Amino acid sequence: MHINKRVKLAVIAMILVISIGTLFYKVSSKPITEEKWLKENSTSINLKNDDDFSGFELLKDDLDKHDVFFTGEMHGVGINDELHFKFLKYFVKKAKVKNFLIEHSPCEGYFLNKYIQTGNIEFLNKFSRNVNCSKEQYEKWKGIYKFNSILNKKDKIQVIGIDISDSDETYYYFLSSILDKYKIPKEISKDIQSFKNLKSKMQNSSYEQMANLVGDYKKSVENNSDLYKNFLNKDFKIFEYVLDNFYYCTKWNNITLKSEEFFKYREEKMYDNLKKIYSNLPKGKYYGHFGNDHILQKGNNLAAFINENNKLKNKVLSIRTLYENSFSLYFCKGEYIPVDLPKLNAKLTALLNPLNNSNQVLFKITGEKSPFSKIKDSKYFQLDMKEDKKPLEKYCVKDYSQYFLLIRKAKPVTPMK
Repeated sequence: MHINKRVKLAVIAMILVISIGTLFYKVSSKPITEEKWLKENSTSINLKNDDDFSGFELLKDDLDKHDVFFTGEMHGVGINDELHFKFLKYFVKKAKVKNFLIEHSPCEGYFLNKYIQTGNIEFLNKFSRNVNCSKEQYEKWKGIYKFNSILNKKDKIQVIGIDISDSDETYYYFLSSILDKYKIPKEISKDIQSFKNLKSKMQNSSYEQMANLVGDYKKSVENNSDLYKNFLNKDFKIFEYVLDNFYYCTKWNNITLKSEEFFKYREEKMYDNLKKIYSNLPKGKYYGHFGNDHILQKGNNLAAFINENNKLKNKVLSIRTLYENSFSLYFCKGEYIPVDLPKLNAKLTALLNPLNNSNQVLFKITGEKSPFSKIKDSKYFQLDMKEDKKPLEKYCVKDYSQYFLLIRKAKPVTPMK
């Protein structure tokens, strides 16, 4: 009798264990909603306190896993420079970043690097004149100089321009300023004079003609590389790097504006520039702040190309920036034009608004059980009011970027007078 009772109790206990286990499994395996995930994986960011990185702790588990960090923006928004500076300081302090990539040409990168290393304001002024710098951007670079000046020598950052976009005049004057520092060898005097003659041809030459003229000089330098190395000495590397990009820029200008090839060519050349930099510098971590399109990790984008590199495979982290009720200034044909930034799509607005009322919120969309690992829709974060049917994509939402930053009520940049 006692044995039967024990057996019954054991069976009941076993049934209870199995039932509880099954219930627990069902509860634990239940998909997490997008709203619940974003609420639990978001944090406000404090831009005012230089030493307050509490909101950035959401990133801490990803710092050791990645070697290249990107933040994105839509250009012309005043708060972008505050965000840029804050993220730079965080990645320098917490991830030991030393290489600072910028969406500017090697010429501008040279000026800015010289400025933050020396404090010579003339280098910053050269940059600001060339790029129609905003007040926010100008003040940001002054802050970066101060920040860099108090870092230990081994921790100091260097600025690296990897974009090809710049004016012919900027490229020309930069290269000329290097040539003018040295006595020109007779063997290449005619070639250098032909380069100097570009000054008078710039205004009246087509993009194709400029590409041919700069390409001819580039070939001359390649054919006489030993002479140029001896002639330019320590300046040869920067001269060669800038000349290559002058040529890339003239080629790029000759491609149909806003075509797929136009965008892809620029991305490929930025990636080529980074590969050259990466192979010539000691191993270290990189941080870059670029337009949103450049930092997406799928498609013909800079970050996507980097993420496919054998040495940097799955070592790229991207944070795209979204804006709500915000405004920008777009510089076009010599003047600033006010622009209302596109609103978030209706579904995303309804999802985000109840979660956090801060004006700067960081969201993580990767991680175990993230619902964004199953949503295959590249237009999920599209800044567009159109309610078009969204196509099923090859990649999940989280494959494009691991984080996004929501900015609310941002004002446009302030032009320099």
